[in-house]
Amino acid sequence: VHVPKATKKAVYQYLFENGCVVVKKTNLPGNHPDIRNSEDAEVERLHVWMTMRSLQSRDLVKENYAWSHHYYFLNEAGIDYLRKELHLPESVMPNIVNKGPARPVRGDDRDGRRPSGDDR
Repeated sequence: VHVPKATKKAVYQYLFENGCVVVKKTNLPGNHPDIRNSEDAEVERLHVWMTMRSLQSRDLVKENYAWSHHYYFLNEAGIDYLRKELHLPESVMPNIVNKGPARPVRGDDRDGRRPSGDDR
C-alpha cells in the first residue's frame, strides 16, 4: 500500500502531539476520525494503520490490541525519530511527556492511607 507523503507527515504530527494513535480494525473502507493532512483532507484509516505498522516494525512504537482497536504508543526511540523527521528542536516533547504529576487515587489523599470504616 502506497502512503502519500502528506498523509505520512500528518500521522507523524498527530502521533508526536498526542503520544498515541488508535486505529479501529475493520474491513470496511473509511477515514480516521481524528487525523487530517495539510490540505485539511481526511486520511484513510488503512494509511494510518500501514504507517503505524511500519513504525512498529522498527520498534518506534508499542502496540496493544483490544476490542477491535490497535493502540500504538510512542516510545523514546520513536520520539527521537519523529523529532528528526518533523525537523523539531530537542526542547519540543509530545504532550504525553509534558503532563504534570498524576492525581492521587480517590480516598488516597491523606498521607497515603485509605479511609477506614469509621472515617465516613
